[in-house]
Amino acid sequence: MASLVLWMSLQGRAEQPNNRALAAALERAIAAGETEQAQRALAEMLARPQVELEVLLETGAKLAEREYYTPAAEVFGRCVKDYPRNFEAHYNLALAEFALRR
Repeated sequence: MASLVLWMSLQGRAEQPNNRALAAALERAIAAGETEQAQRALAEMLARPQVELEVLLETGAKLAEREYYTPAAEVFGRCVKDYPRNFEAHYNLALAEFALRR
């Protein structure tokens, strides 16, 4: 995933990609089986002070679809924290936690 690697190497020296671009990079890394890059992209997304509700919901759903329930629960947990009135975030977090048998 050359584009994500390039972005990671330029991090701090150039403008960071927006949240949607980071979510897309995460999805491409997962599809390509690049686990480390996917984990770095997810960590970067979750470390950001502001991530849009739609980006979090879409990212969590894509992770859950591929049965990556632990990172999906992390994303939905962030979603619940940042957007506590959103029913879908709570519902999806509950589903991810159920899949993890918690």
